[in-house]
Amino acid sequence: MAEGVSVLSIRMKETLFNGDNGMDSVETESQGSRDDIIERDPGFIEDRFRVDRKKLEQMLQLVPSNDDTDEGAEEFFQRIMEETNTEITWPSKLKIGAKSKKDPHIKVIGYPHNVSVAKTKIMTVLDTK
Repeated sequence: MAEGVSVLSIRMKETLFNGDNGMDSVETESQGSRDDIIERDPGFIEDRFRVDRKKLEQMLQLVPSNDDTDEGAEEFFQRIMEETNTEITWPSKLKIGAKSKKDPHIKVIGYPHNVSVAKTKIMTVLDTK
């Protein structure tokens, strides 16, 4: 890593769309593509876990506001990344009300203690039933 500059991506966006061949496909767009080689501190770990789909959908639908009443997904994950010094990726778009029962996954990258703290904070809000 060059002089302490983080080369991790800010977040990952996933958009579901219907392809030309009639098959559903997923387009993944991120600052650090999965195909890119990313230099990471050897002490970093990655934890991937499921969160409640309905709770994340509600959070994604919130419009950013100036008051502190509700926090949208962007603000929520950004705050946790800053508090825990971790990198978090999440699906930024979900098909709202989809019949899919699959819960989305969140990925947290960082030092083991920081990842554990970030996961705890996320699961406090988005824990599955």
